[in-house]
Amino acid sequence: MRSSSTLELYAPSCRPNDLRVSELNILSLAFLSVRAGTYAIAILHLDHKQDLQLLARDLILSERELSPEPSLLLPPTILSSGLTPTEVSPCLVTIHPRQSSGKKVPIPGGILVLGGRKIRYFEHSSTEWQEKTRERQQKLESQKKNADRSLGGNAKDKQKGREIKKRRAKATVEWPWCEVTAYVSHSC
Repeated sequence: MRSSSTLELYAPSCRPNDLRVSELNILSLAFLSVRAGTYAIAILHLDHKQDLQLLARDLILSERELSPEPSLLLPPTILSSGLTPTEVSPCLVTIHPRQSSGKKVPIPGGILVLGGRKIRYFEHSSTEWQEKTRERQQKLESQKKNADRSLGGNAKDKQKGREIKKRRAKATVEWPWCEVTAYVSHSC
């Protein structure tokens, strides 16, 4: 990771490509497990207000860049950091989706946020939620085109306010011990 918020991605051609990331103060990155042929990266960063934010961006390998809009797989969220300047930066750990042996419902996977005095688990959003959100975004875009500019801008601002908010973690564990220094990612 470079300090200039640029990522190097090695595509099938094996030549490095620099990707620009709009998030400036990146604390941790992790690849998300998505269906075959689709790739996303989770980003944990500090925004201009010093709020700790978690979001994902889709990787577009054909264009060798990140999507400008956040991925619907992991909705953008503001985390209450609970970090002090002397503590180690939090890190992200991917939880792979899997089919449970006893249930017919698959476990969707997600991301763990390790850091501070908590371990938090954020689940991937459901396919239904993603479709519903896409439809809402398309409706908003069509309203923007049909309405005058000032009204469309207000609708878009309202939508952005709804998109980035503080979301509750699916699970949280209080972690009173020292930092987590190692983990094993297992995807069978």
